[in-house]
Amino acid sequence: MNKLGCRCVDSGIPLRNIDVYVDSCDEFDARIYMIKGGGGAMLREKVLASISKKRIYILDEDKVSERIGSKRPVPIEVVPYAYHLVSIELSSRGIEFTLRYSNTRYGPTLTDNGNLILDLKTGPLSDPEAFDQFLSAIPGVVVTGIFLRKHIDLVIVGYRDGNVKLFGSLR
Repeated sequence: MNKLGCRCVDSGIPLRNIDVYVDSCDEFDARIYMIKGGGGAMLREKVLASISKKRIYILDEDKVSERIGSKRPVPIEVVPYAYHLVSIELSSRGIEFTLRYSNTRYGPTLTDNGNLILDLKTGPLSDPEAFDQFLSAIPGVVVTGIFLRKHIDLVIVGYRDGNVKLFGSLR
């Protein structure tokens, strides 16, 4: 999330009816799914995307994959109190994960909301919507880093050769 958006949220300025939200992502596939949350602000980013009239994402070709989950882990934001429950649920389904740690401070990385981030090693996701729904149903999972089509209007991908490809539309 950009600094202005963070300042508005932190200052208590209500964010409503944003005309255009512009951001990037960590991984994208042509089915119009993406992974966000590498910076740990996925809840606030999802809120901003949800209240925006148009959502545009700009990225380079290195972030494009056949299926999301191929290149990047899927982050989830978890309430610290529920960490044990969430870890049991994930492990019982054979989902490998790591608790994200910071290189700049002692202990696990905390989101702006004071929650933990688990990075799930999923491999390519054949059905991101079903996986998002499964994760979201686990008590203690605040939000996932899976952004579905409802959060995305237009994706602009820039390539090294100078070409640009558009996915989606602003209609």
